[in-house]
Amino acid sequence: MIFFNTFSDPKETFVVISRIAALSSILASLEWLSLYKHFRPNGIFSWEIHKIWAKKNRDRLALSFNFIFKYPNILFVIFTQLIVALIILFKQQSDLSIAISMGYLAFTYFLITYRGVNGFNGADSTSKIVFTILTLCFAVSSTWVFQVGLFFITFQLILAYFTPGFLRLVKKNWWNGRYLRNILRLETFGNKRLWEFCDRYTVTYKIISWLLILFECSVIIIIFVPLPWLIVWLCCALLFHIINAVVMGLNNFPLAFLALYPAIIWLNIRIHSDIEVISKCFALF
Repeated sequence: MIFFNTFSDPKETFVVISRIAALSSILASLEWLSLYKHFRPNGIFSWEIHKIWAKKNRDRLALSFNFIFKYPNILFVIFTQLIVALIILFKQQSDLSIAISMGYLAFTYFLITYRGVNGFNGADSTSKIVFTILTLCFAVSSTWVFQVGLFFITFQLILAYFTPGFLRLVKKNWWNGRYLRNILRLETFGNKRLWEFCDRYTVTYKIISWLLILFECSVIIIIFVPLPWLIVWLCCALLFHIINAVVMGLNNFPLAFLALYPAIIWLNIRIHSDIEVISKCFALF
């Protein structure tokens, strides 16, 4: 566990987060650039289509970005996002430089999302939050602010897991596996092979659903367990996102959520360190 000593320092923890977040942005940018044809006027991400919606809703702010949003200019924005992320990943920078770089990435994420909602998911929302927090923390660059930022990111991670877990917990059709079956049959996020396998052994729908609910709801207590158990849980969580990437095509989820994990490791170390100090104080009496 010597490797995890890095996470006892708030700033070093944020440096790790910034590198993982940059790697996540690289993957997202490459995915968008690979779909460049869909940004053309006749594509599914066409600004001409989204502009009609903006005009209908009298969204003057969106229309003011017309020059940036149209094809091929939007691809240049995504390309610069890729370059900035590569610089963060491979070049040592000052705190101010990191703040500026992260601020630009946060801006581009908000810009691309504001352009149109098609194809965006929880990974993009998570990345926007992380890049915004990274910008603020490195701009101020104080230990107290880094600690507050880590608490916030950990809270975001808990919400990201516990909220869907609790909602599934109170839904009967999640307990009996019906919702999972419906998801696997979807054209967009489904998987025919897995669906056919589960249909042959219908009990697998329930088992997978129960394990998913247990996993997501357990995030509430996992902060307080010993560090080795937390690492095991995080490895399971990462495996869960990798399986989602393979089965459902949510390729950016593993790295987007991996960027949050250093924060919960830091908090876990902090909690056990404080408990140890308190125990020693009581031992004096």
